[in-house]
Amino acid sequence: MWNRPVKLMIIGLAAAFTLLAASDTYAQSENRVLVLHSYGLDFKWTLDLDAAIREVLEHDPESTTTVHSEVLDAKYHGNSAYMEDLASFLERKYRTWSFDVIIATDNYALDFVKYARERLWPSVPLVFAGINDYSPELVAGMEKTTGVAEELSVERTIEEIRRLFPNRKRLLILSDRTATSDRNVSLVLGALAGYKLAATVHHPVTIESLERIETEFGRDTIALLVGLVRNEAGTPLDFHRSGMHVSRTLDVPVFSLWDFYMGTGIAGGYMTSGWQQGLYAARLARRILDGEDPDEIAVVEESPNLPVFDLEALGPFGIEEDDLPPESIVYNRPEGLWEKYQVEILLAISAFLLLFSIALLSYEVARRRGVTARATAESLREKETLLREIHHRVKNNLQVVSSMLSIQSSLIDDEKSLEYFQDARTRIQSMALVHEHLYESPSLARIDLRSYMDDLVATVARSMDVSQGGATVSTSVDEVGIDLDHAIPLGMVVNELLSNALKYAYGDDGGEVTISLDYTNGRVKLEVADNGAGMPAEDPGYHRSLGLQLVTGLAEQLGGTVRFEDNEPGLRVRFEFPLP
Repeated sequence: MWNRPVKLMIIGLAAAFTLLAASDTYAQSENRVLVLHSYGLDFKWTLDLDAAIREVLEHDPESTTTVHSEVLDAKYHGNSAYMEDLASFLERKYRTWSFDVIIATDNYALDFVKYARERLWPSVPLVFAGINDYSPELVAGMEKTTGVAEELSVERTIEEIRRLFPNRKRLLILSDRTATSDRNVSLVLGALAGYKLAATVHHPVTIESLERIETEFGRDTIALLVGLVRNEAGTPLDFHRSGMHVSRTLDVPVFSLWDFYMGTGIAGGYMTSGWQQGLYAARLARRILDGEDPDEIAVVEESPNLPVFDLEALGPFGIEEDDLPPESIVYNRPEGLWEKYQVEILLAISAFLLLFSIALLSYEVARRRGVTARATAESLREKETLLREIHHRVKNNLQVVSSMLSIQSSLIDDEKSLEYFQDARTRIQSMALVHEHLYESPSLARIDLRSYMDDLVATVARSMDVSQGGATVSTSVDEVGIDLDHAIPLGMVVNELLSNALKYAYGDDGGEVTISLDYTNGRVKLEVADNGAGMPAEDPGYHRSLGLQLVTGLAEQLGGTVRFEDNEPGLRVRFEFPLP
C-alpha cells in the first residue's frame, strides 16, 4: 500500500500532465505565422510590411492567429556565413515551436528560406512579398509556395510626369551608384524611349552636389530620385533624410518610385508600397490558414502599386487635386471649411440650438396659456415677466459660453487659434448685450440704441485692451429705439468693424477710432473711421476674412449697404440700412 508522500507525488504528476495537455490543446487551437523580414525596423518599408500583415491576421477580434516577426538585417550583413549563423540561431530559438505559414519579405529573406527551409520548416507553406525581378524560375521546385511580386511602375510614373508637366523637357535622374540604383536607372532610361524628355543621370548624389545641381538646371527640369544621398564622408543617408535634402535643395518637382519617400517633400509617383505588399501577402496567408492549398493559389505577379501624391509639394507648381488621377492617395490636402472655422461653426450651431429651444419654449408657453386677443392684463404681465426671464436666461447662457471660451483661450499657445477664440468671444458678447438691455428696458419691443452702443464699445475696447495700445474710441449716437431683429445684426457689425480697427489699424503708437450713428428719414447711417494704416492693398485675403464677410452678409440681411473708403490716413466704413 502506498504511503502519503507517494500518493501526493502521483496526484501532482497527474495534475501536471493535465495542464500540459490543456496547454498543448490551446497552442494547437491557435495559428502561428512567422514573418522573416530582410531588413530591420529602422527601414520604413519593413515597418509598413509588418503593420499591414498584422492588420489582416491579428486585428480581427475573432482571429486566433499570432504573428511572430524576425528581422534578418541584410542591409548590414549578408555573407554566406551570416546566413548559416541565422539558421542556427532560429533553429535554437524555435526548437519546440511549429508554424502554420512562413512569410518572407524581400529577396534576401526568400533566399534564406531556400537555404534553411528543409532544415527548419520542411513542410510549412511559404508566402513571399516584395520580390524584385520575379519570374516563375525563382521559386521553381519549391512546394507549397505562393506570394506577391514587386515591380517598379516606371512607365506609369513617367507618363504621369508628362501629363502634369507637359512643358518641362528635361529629366534629372538622381542615383547613388549602387548596383540596385544602377539597375533602376537602366529601367528608367529604357522606359523613356517613347517620351520627349532629355535625360541626365547624376551619380552619386551628395549634399554638396545637390547645391551645384540647383544652379545648373532650370525650370524646364523634373527630378526622379532612384537612390540615396550621401553625406560629406560618403555615407548614404536614410530614405527620409535623402528625400528631404533633395526636395528642399532643388526648386523643381521631385518624383520617386517608392512610398517610403512620401512626407519628405517628394511630389509623388506611381509607387511601390510596403503596406500594399504586406496586405496582399497576409491575405494569401489567410487563405492558406483557411484551408486552401498554397500550390493552387496563383502568385500575384502584377505589383499592387498605387498613385501617391503630395499636394503641399505640388501646389507651388500649380498642381491641384483635380489634376491627379481619381484613385490617388493624397498627402497634405489643404484645410477645408470645417477644419478652418471649426470653432465658429460649432458656436453657430450652439446658438441656433439655443434660439430654437427658446422658440419651442415660447410656442409651448403660448399653447398652454391659450394666449388670445382677449387676454387680461394679468396674463400680459405674466407674458412680459416670462419674456424678460427668457432674455435674462439667454444673456446668462451666452455669458457662460463667453466665459468657457475665455478659460479655453488661456490654455492656447498658438496665436492664430487664440485670435479665433477671442473673435468668437466678442461676437457672443455683442449678442448677450442686446438681451441684457431688453431685460432691463421698460419696453420689451425696443432698446435704447445710444446706451447699447456705449456698452458695446466699452466691452470691445476692454477685450482688446485698448489702454495698453494707446488708442482712443469716441462715439456719437442718436437717441433712437431699435428692435431685437435689427439690434443683434447692428451690434455684430459694430463689433467686427471696431475690433478690426483696433487690431490692424495701429501699432504701438496708438490712434483714434470714431463711431457715429445717425437716424434720419427711417434709415440708420453708421460710420466707423480710424486714422491708422488703412486698407492693406497688397493683401488679397483681406476682404475674404471671416469678419468682413460677416459684415457684408449682415448688410444684405438688413437690406442695407456697406462701403469701404480711404480716410487719408486710415479707413472709413459706411454702413446704412432701413429701420421702420
